[in-house]
Amino acid sequence: MLRRSLFSGGVQTKAGTQYKAFPGIFVFPNLLLVACKIFITGLAASATSLAMDMGAHGPCASTTCRLVSVGSLSGALLYTLWGWLVILDFSCRFRTSSWTAATPPQTPDEIKDPFFRLLNRVRRRSVRLHARALTDRAQGTFAKPTEEAKEPERTERLLRQIFRLRRRTAADTLDAYQFAFFPRSNGARAINLFFDHGGITVTLLIAVLSGVGSHLDTGTHLAAIQVAAIGVLQLLYALYCYVYWPSADKADAFMLGTQYLIESVRTGLLLLQLPLPNAATELRRISFILSLLAIGVPLLRFMYDGVLVPLITLRRGNKLNVQAAWVGMIMFLIHVQKLLRNFAPNLGGGSDVQAASGGAENIGKMQKNLVEQGILVNVATDVLADAEDMHNVTGPWNDETPMRTHRWLARARETRAATRIQRCFRQHRRRAAESKIQGCVERV
Repeated sequence: MLRRSLFSGGVQTKAGTQYKAFPGIFVFPNLLLVACKIFITGLAASATSLAMDMGAHGPCASTTCRLVSVGSLSGALLYTLWGWLVILDFSCRFRTSSWTAATPPQTPDEIKDPFFRLLNRVRRRSVRLHARALTDRAQGTFAKPTEEAKEPERTERLLRQIFRLRRRTAADTLDAYQFAFFPRSNGARAINLFFDHGGITVTLLIAVLSGVGSHLDTGTHLAAIQVAAIGVLQLLYALYCYVYWPSADKADAFMLGTQYLIESVRTGLLLLQLPLPNAATELRRISFILSLLAIGVPLLRFMYDGVLVPLITLRRGNKLNVQAAWVGMIMFLIHVQKLLRNFAPNLGGGSDVQAASGGAENIGKMQKNLVEQGILVNVATDVLADAEDMHNVTGPWNDETPMRTHRWLARARETRAATRIQRCFRQHRRRAAESKIQGCVERV
């Protein structure tokens, strides 16, 4: 009864208690797994490096250091295995019932994304591709079954099983695990569900190999094997993204696949330094350029989603305001400058093994910072939000600015007038109370 009162509205009516829906983000163990996901990739490389220095005179000679390093690696392994088990279980029980595929467009003009609209127009004009169905950027979404999402039954069911790990319904499983293990995956095929967690697994493996590589001598066969293993992991994940398109938004799969493909080529160039020592300087220079390209891929995605798509969409509807569009583009470039400043320290040089490890770590940091913490979505959102906040200065990206500005000024004047009236009313009541108390004192 105590648990029910914590999450209910607490309003007693003739029909009974009015419930508030239990927030999906608080369903156990969602927040716990998200916290582990944020910190686990950054700890894996350092923990591996410390775990290999457990000698009597090493930097991790104390018992506390050993426990921390071994515990971090054990936690990373447990998190990874638990994610694979949860995804396999969800795929067997709820994938087909909870996945809703997007309705394919009938004509290219129905596609909102400019690139995919142009792509489908080219395909329609091609004789060999004319008979193929049109393809859109969005592939579908996971949705909770209506019967399982009914309130207050859903809230009561969750409150009765707060700490249950294996949920009995698709709705509860999505609340508990989707955001942590497969937030951007699509459910058309079982293998597509591993898009997010597979990327985290690859990142963890690369981080562990990077920790091992810090104890290998440059130019040895073991160092070459370590760098080759990193390159193979990057290439395999890139091929997985390009072959299956496992994300709900095809742009996500293309972006990560391109990043990992560039990084795999970069790692291969570093590996060529062993048989070609005379070309080491040129190979390092090309590798550095490729690392910049890998970082530039998500930046181009930000510019496309945050600037080009809104501009082209509004231009097609004849609602484009050029002045406000330039303001939005300038604010977007400010966000890009901040991101470049954050990633610039990760582009330093070092030995061949450290350089390959640094490129792998850049991918992990890119995933953690841009995807897991939401920067990837928030850049475009912040630009649009800033443009919305600047209605009173430049107006939105359409030609309704004068009318909206007039309404905004009218609301501001009404708010100020109401505030002045309330202030005068409070002062009047205070003076009346003071005079009444003074009168009582004088009569006494």
